[in-house]
Amino acid sequence: MDDHLYFLLGDYATCILSGAIVGVFSAWFFDPSWGMISAMLVGMVLGMIVGFIFPGGICLHYFGLFELMVPLMITTMMVGMVVSMAASMLSVSPGIAALSGAVIGIFSLRLTYRWNNNISGVVPGYGDLNCD
Repeated sequence: MDDHLYFLLGDYATCILSGAIVGVFSAWFFDPSWGMISAMLVGMVLGMIVGFIFPGGICLHYFGLFELMVPLMITTMMVGMVVSMAASMLSVSPGIAALSGAVIGIFSLRLTYRWNNNISGVVPGYGDLNCD
């Protein structure tokens, strides 16, 4: 993953914005009449669709498809599942849904950066461990 400030801020902005939008959409779409499991499964799929169309479809052009697709899809899947399950149990306000989506977006981006560093053998702060 690219560590230039432009791409780093773009990754964070895209995941936070996507998480917030999917969270608000899930809080609007689901209500307590849904079953929790069905809301989770439908929320996961709808979250991925909504997050990919906007803002993902716009931001991927500017910040890189390969670097942003994995954290964006993890963000939108997790937000879709968590917020839709919460909305199926009780009424969720749009503000709480947006905040939950933003926090999950930050978490999923940090998680994918950590996974990428583990796979590539890079220890943060110590540079590349591959002594080629």
